[in-house]
Amino acid sequence: MVITKWLSELTRAIQDPSPQLSRHMRRVLVPGFEPLHGEGFVRFSAVGPVSRVGMPPEALSVLLWLTPEVAAQAMDELGVQLAAALTLVCDRRVEVLNEFAVS
Repeated sequence: MVITKWLSELTRAIQDPSPQLSRHMRRVLVPGFEPLHGEGFVRFSAVGPVSRVGMPPEALSVLLWLTPEVAAQAMDELGVQLAAALTLVCDRRVEVLNEFAVS
């Protein structure tokens, strides 16, 4: 599982601070008017309520996590797995927005 690999790589990076940490961000939606917010190894920055046609009220947050530079390429799907774990823990649907840079 990607979450356990991320935790073991992060533990190694904390014990041996030589590798650089890289930041990863994904936007997430939760039902209701209150966005997710919090600090820690997984951080949430509240953005605010959003309105999508045909959907109930939702709130937008930015999910931020750190990974060691050596494991950064393998951690692209970690945001989706963190959201799935948060859905089970919080008993709220946490939806990750899949975004691609287009020029």
